[in-house]
Amino acid sequence: KSAKLGQDYQLAGVLKPIMTAVELSLQILRPDSQLIEETLLTDSIGGFKYSPKLDLAGPWVATLTWEGNRNLHPVTRTFKLTVNKRFGKVIIVLAGVSPEKPHEWKRFNSLAERVYRTFKIRRFNEEKDIYFLSPDPSLTEGADAETTAITLQHAITKWAAAEVNVNVPLYLYLLSHNVRDEFLLDSNQQSFLTPKRLGSWLDKLPEGTPTTLIIEGCYSGNFISRDGQLTPLVTENRTIITS
Repeated sequence: KSAKLGQDYQLAGVLKPIMTAVELSLQILRPDSQLIEETLLTDSIGGFKYSPKLDLAGPWVATLTWEGNRNLHPVTRTFKLTVNKRFGKVIIVLAGVSPEKPHEWKRFNSLAERVYRTFKIRRFNEEKDIYFLSPDPSLTEGADAETTAITLQHAITKWAAAEVNVNVPLYLYLLSHNVRDEFLLDSNQQSFLTPKRLGSWLDKLPEGTPTTLIIEGCYSGNFISRDGQLTPLVTENRTIITS
């Protein structure tokens, strides 16, 4: 009865009594009133299947008809499906600070938590749609895992990549100290994130995924351009916002 925008769903069934290699007429009315007409052929057990491209939010109506023959009456079945818009996926990264420095931690941690709550207010599901990394998850509201290069790579290339597409955008919020074009991932200044490294992970997302990056850190404009040259992070379908 309901589906998510951009995901694949299959209309499948069987004609009884079983008749092989007979034609079924399929009409699909899209939310924009466009009519799709297809002819399906039953298989060796009378089965049929069709996968419509659910690329528009709203009500979809599929009508399937077999015209009948001299012995059997015709049959028509109508299926209704509501395709729901998906808000997208969010990755929030708090990095480069430690609870061992209380004043700094309080400022950075409270800001990251505010971003988290803002996405929740915007109806992003805290369990399914938001992945939150923190240097100390136990001290950060809503945090899912510790901030490391490995967890951030996993969040982008595995967690997000499995869900986003041209209809499901990704929002990536990064908060830390920044040195020129190196974003600090840990408080010991041993692990850094560069535009090239981040770009290579984002390249793993499905083609055409709308991606918005918000980078909070000193000199973060260097993630867009450096010495008059655009960085590898700048590509089509990416919006990059820096402080």
